[in-house]
Amino acid sequence: MNELFDNVKSKISKQKNVVLIAGASASGKSYMAEKLKNYLESNGLKVAQFSSDMYYKGISRIITEKTFMHNVEFVCYIDRCADIYSAVKSIICNYDFGDKFCVENYNKINDYLNSIMPSFVAEKFAEKLKFEFEHISFDEPFCIDFVRLCNDVNAFNNGGTIYVPKYSFKTGENQIVKDNGISKNQYDVIIVEGIYALREELLNNINLDNTISVAINCDPKTLLTRRFNRDINSDRCSFTPEQVIISFLTQTMPAFYSYIYPTLSRADIQYSATLSNNEIQNSNKSIQIKYASNGNISNVLKKNNAKLLSSVVQRDYYLEDKTNNGKLISLRIREENGLATKLSIKVKTTKLERAIQEYDLVEIMSKQNRQIEGLLNIFKQSGYETLQVVNKTRKEYLVNGTKVKVDNVKDVGVFVEIDVDDLKKVTEIKNLLSLNDGTAKSYYDLYLENISNLSHTECEKKFVVKGISRESIGAIFKENGIKQYYLDLNNPKVMQKIDKTLNSAFNLNGISEARVRVIDNAECYLTLKSSGNQSREEIEKEIPITLATDLISGAKSFVSKGRYLISERNGMKVELDFYNNFNLNIMEIEFDENEHSDEEVVEFANNLFGNNVSIEDVTDAKEYKNVNLSTEYWVNASK
Repeated sequence: MNELFDNVKSKISKQKNVVLIAGASASGKSYMAEKLKNYLESNGLKVAQFSSDMYYKGISRIITEKTFMHNVEFVCYIDRCADIYSAVKSIICNYDFGDKFCVENYNKINDYLNSIMPSFVAEKFAEKLKFEFEHISFDEPFCIDFVRLCNDVNAFNNGGTIYVPKYSFKTGENQIVKDNGISKNQYDVIIVEGIYALREELLNNINLDNTISVAINCDPKTLLTRRFNRDINSDRCSFTPEQVIISFLTQTMPAFYSYIYPTLSRADIQYSATLSNNEIQNSNKSIQIKYASNGNISNVLKKNNAKLLSSVVQRDYYLEDKTNNGKLISLRIREENGLATKLSIKVKTTKLERAIQEYDLVEIMSKQNRQIEGLLNIFKQSGYETLQVVNKTRKEYLVNGTKVKVDNVKDVGVFVEIDVDDLKKVTEIKNLLSLNDGTAKSYYDLYLENISNLSHTECEKKFVVKGISRESIGAIFKENGIKQYYLDLNNPKVMQKIDKTLNSAFNLNGISEARVRVIDNAECYLTLKSSGNQSREEIEKEIPITLATDLISGAKSFVSKGRYLISERNGMKVELDFYNNFNLNIMEIEFDENEHSDEEVVEFANNLFGNNVSIEDVTDAKEYKNVNLSTEYWVNASK
């Protein structure tokens, strides 16, 4: 940062005496401005500093002006705009955000409006004010009084005195205080920092010959951590922790990408900021070491009189932000029973240690907003995409007074995780359980190392089944609703999405078929297959529903069916599909060709049902491949 300060100082002259610092919310603008002020003052310059945030119009003015903007029928009262927002401000100012439009305050606002307009107009105006309040966004350029900001910057340059408004994040309102004015006679330089310090509304209306501009570029992980710590762990605003999270993800970050990010390239000086060492040290630092199970961990735990404390099925969603390009996973959402329970942000990793900022979502968010699909969509609005879902069953034991977690992780293996603050204690438990060397890698990292396990050879035979009803099968076996979407492999964008989903771990040149399978509108899988009939190479990966929805947008055809698992004996897996698009029933038998011959599979199929059921082997008939069953030919033929 000192190099940046030297650069700014070298540009300051009698002509260049305004420094603009811009960046996202929580990027460190105020921190940099304060440090720069101290640096310049130590070099003999008199410096005034303020934030463009002080020029927020305030809740009352914003919602009043927007009510006029969005409702032309009120235009005849536009000259009363300032009176109206002043009255609204006096009523709601000292209330917490969630209570500003309580019944009592709403009635007071309505009473005031009745004094200046007919009652039927007042009632509608009050309703519109409440609507604008319920949909307010503090992250739009409209919320800044650029006219006053530009006038003040120009007044300083022209030798006048300016009085910076005082904005309260607690009340959401501002006020003009006629003290501590700033004038060019008193100061050599003014520093103006704010998210919109490089917007054209400001730059087009001030003398740019007098300005030096700095842009702070900050990764979303850092912004998220700082914003949560600042607004959840402090008394800075009247938002609840849940409102802080939802507002940041659905308003602040989308607004950053729309209104702020495009302006940063205008700066004279670019600066990259990340979490400082002090911020990392203040995180919930923990030692998390995983040890691959040697296969007999259950016996070892039993031998050491371990007490089982809990057992739960967890799904960990690993998210990527817009700037990471899949290179670093820093954010994880944990789900149990369809509800998000924890949000973890990885801030630093060493070989055996991870510093993690962790939030208990059960404590700070409502059950409604913790519904996993909805929460992932909220993060998506902020630029986060789900790259991978890791499924595991976690059992927690108490061993010699220490909690030990045993995770059975799908497609990865069984691991023992020790989570304590004392490395000596970790070593003690490791030796007690006869564990080998461990790793601090996440299950996502371990999954990537084992991703080649996703590829396998599928061997199956197909049979058309006639003479059996869906009702009779459904009375005995459970039905799973299957929807399969076949992707267009000739579409470069689709192929890019597939390659990204598989972390570029496979050569896609030999792929002849790609589909997204959705089971019971819940579980989603991406499946790639090579060419062939009975025996084909197959890659299958479970994916989050948000990613499935994105891939499905590139589908060229679709098939829907009800699937019943009939048998898993004699080394053969038998599934019977009843197609919803047309009158067709197909049985698939998956088997190991090293253990069973074709003749044995056919004989097994013929003996599954009674004499009134006919079985026809259609394994080599291309028209019975699912990808072909999804074409319009079959849909039209069934009519």
